[in-house]
Amino acid sequence: MIVEFLATQTLNIVQLVGCVRVRSRYGTKCAGCEQGIPPTQIVRRAQDNVYHLECFACSMCSRQLNTGDEFYLMDDKKLVCKADYETVKTRGKHLLASVIALYRVLQKVRPLSSPAYILIILDLFV
Repeated sequence: MIVEFLATQTLNIVQLVGCVRVRSRYGTKCAGCEQGIPPTQIVRRAQDNVYHLECFACSMCSRQLNTGDEFYLMDDKKLVCKADYETVKTRGKHLLASVIALYRVLQKVRPLSSPAYILIILDLFV
């Protein structure tokens, strides 16, 4: 009788542990931190991605994003608030214009092949 009881309890524990392992391996994972998300936890979603509330934040300024906030979902599943995205987009346009202007000046001063100029310009900006 005691042996049967222990065998039953051991089987229940093994099943429970197996269930936990399966859930942690195959359950829903946060797209931000890649940790598991318990089924009872409140989450935020962006397209097919699920995030912990604390992971649903701008990857640039770390500001917590709330329902109704405008943001961009990047290819790597990172979130960027609209303000930071617009700032980077504007800086990128100005940087590209500066690089093109510098390339034209360098071409007039001393003609080189385009790859040589690209290396020179990259060295200046990096």
